Amino acid sequence: MTVSSMKYFEARRMTVRYDRVRAISDVSIGFDAGEVVSLIGANGAGKSTSLRAITGLANLAEGEIWFDGQRIDRLPAARRVAMGIAMVPEGRRVFPLMSIRDNLLMGAYTRRDGAVKRDLDRILDRFPRLRERFRQQAGTLSGGEQEMLVIGRALMSKPRLLLLDEPSLGLAPLVVRDIARLVTEINREEGTSIVLVEQNSRMALRISRYAYVLETGRIGLEGASQSLLDDDKVKQLYLGG
Repeated sequence: MTVSSMKYFEARRMTVRYDRVRAISDVSIGFDAGEVVSLIGANGAGKSTSLRAITGLANLAEGEIWFDGQRIDRLPAARRVAMGIAMVPEGRRVFPLMSIRDNLLMGAYTRRDGAVKRDLDRILDRFPRLRERFRQQAGTLSGGEQEMLVIGRALMSKPRLLLLDEPSLGLAPLVVRDIARLVTEINREEGTSIVLVEQNSRMALRISRYAYVLETGRIGLEGASQSLLDDDKVKQLYLGG
């Protein structure tokens, strides 16, 4: 495959081992710029490991990762962030004793441009609850507010590719709806490519264009998200149908 015919992002036959155990094996995903794709599957299927491999937090035993025409699987994690890849980890992981302001500014630590303050204002416009609590310690926020904070922190790095790991986990249904709307807005307004890992499979399939179903470390099924919503196997296993 020539560089000109490659997709914006391609992970080819990713294999990650923890000791001698294969966490994922021969996982391949790809998409064009500006798309939203989702990874769904049961606990332990390899969804989070796939994201960790993309960001460089888990080393590949086999396979390749390409981003915007450049092979990145041999680059350190910090270089990938500087290239425009950001991840919102599962479980929120704010800096609890730091203020909301300082948490957000941590997201811009790789930037050397003069637009950080402008982007900080844009993030606070998008998340008015964070503006109201700007000097408050992050650890005092609710679960939904902390999720907004870590998404805002990731956006402060000006990502071209945003990886979201279980953003709705443990949140109330109304907050989950807000998170789904937020993901759609970021993609539409910023043009950011998004990979969404979710156990809330129905939400993930509704807001993504294409989806991959991971089963015990391998891709068991893939296709257009709407088609998977209508698939009897997916309904039975992941949608409560």
